[in-house]
Amino acid sequence: MKDESKAIRIKQALVIPNIMLFSIFLSSLLFNLIRFDRYYEGIWIYFLVGMILFCFIMLAIEIRRLFIKKPPVLLIHPDSLSIRGCLIEAAQMERIMVMGYFKPAVGVKVIGKKWVPTHLCFRFVGEEHVGIDELAKWAEQNRIRVVNKPFTRSW
Repeated sequence: MKDESKAIRIKQALVIPNIMLFSIFLSSLLFNLIRFDRYYEGIWIYFLVGMILFCFIMLAIEIRRLFIKKPPVLLIHPDSLSIRGCLIEAAQMERIMVMGYFKPAVGVKVIGKKWVPTHLCFRFVGEEHVGIDELAKWAEQNRIRVVNKPFTRSW
């Protein structure tokens, strides 16, 4: 029996906007910490430092995700998808969500999860419509819904 898998090049979705958002938020918090005056007393200073640490950690995670990543390939097998080496069976998928029109981000929502896991979010490289058509054809064969809807990623 011949392995009928199709490889499509992908890349990480939604990383640059998150880096920009965390950078802006972190810089505004640092500006407030530098301008520290009598207004920030007691618990407020600890809250501010905690928020700065949270933003710094999230920024580091996003930068790591941008530069250290698994091979950017989506393999379409007859009954499963392999996204950057992570194999997901069709029976485990609730739906495939497409967000956006010009540079659409694709997320695979797994049964039992509230949000789309980050490692299952991607964008197609090059001709996006060809990749989405191939994925929609595969989803139709495996009875998985493809919806055009914004989705939230989980870290």
